[in-house]
Amino acid sequence: MVFPRDHQFAHRANRDGTTDSICKYCFVTVCTSTWETALAEEERRHVCDPVIVARWKKGSAREPAEGAEPRSGTGTASRSR
Repeated sequence: MVFPRDHQFAHRANRDGTTDSICKYCFVTVCTSTWETALAEEERRHVCDPVIVARWKKGSAREPAEGAEPRSGTGTASRSR
């Protein structure tokens, strides 16, 4: 399934003034930039990784993709009681 390009990406504003472009199909952050033209160019070139799409469909997307680097600030924080 392929979304129309104008609806395939969500944009998220970051505190530092940049914007993330996130693919709504494979949930990958395609680009982070302060420039709309850079976001549009990366969105135009983006092709969903079939392995990631298959993991989302299978329900095991929590497993990191091979070679993927962890993003800072993600994951769960441990709580002390």
